[in-house]
Amino acid sequence: MATRVAALLGEEVIVSPPADDPAVASSWLLVPPDGKRFRATEASLGEDADSVDIDRATLRPE
Repeated sequence: MATRVAALLGEEVIVSPPADDPAVASSWLLVPPDGKRFRATEASLGEDADSVDIDRATLRPE
């Protein structure tokens, strides 16, 4: 679903990995409009619990 949303919006979408993924607590999936999927590590930039920032240096193709 994230692939379709990213394409429709023309924006990157960040989604959490499946619940059974062992890295669910510390990683996210970044989906750009082209539909590729990248795993990324969450960046700690502050204490805003309503915001997620990813460390782009950690992007790995899925």
